[in-house]
Amino acid sequence: MKINRVVLIAAQLVFPTLAFAYDRQYGMWPGMMGGYSMGWPMIFFMLLFWGAVLAGIIALLRLVFSKGGHDVAPAAETALDILKKRYAKGEISQEEFEEKKRKIEG
Repeated sequence: MKINRVVLIAAQLVFPTLAFAYDRQYGMWPGMMGGYSMGWPMIFFMLLFWGAVLAGIIALLRLVFSKGGHDVAPAAETALDILKKRYAKGEISQEEFEEKKRKIEG
């Protein structure tokens, strides 16, 4: 109770108009539109609103900075692709290439 009184006095010194707004009977500050604070439901909906705003910003940033499509892994190289590359580099002869190609396809 002592802390509440100190906070009340400090608030009244900083914002003198609050001295008239604080309701000592209920121990509340007036809320929106002259009523009293709505409490937990108001906090819940405020957090829900800002959570939705934050999720929208994150989704927008991901859309803008994505790599232009889905993140799909490149297809794995087949044995024939590797064989063709080795032949193109000159690592194997044409006979070896033909022989290994028959084994792979057959």
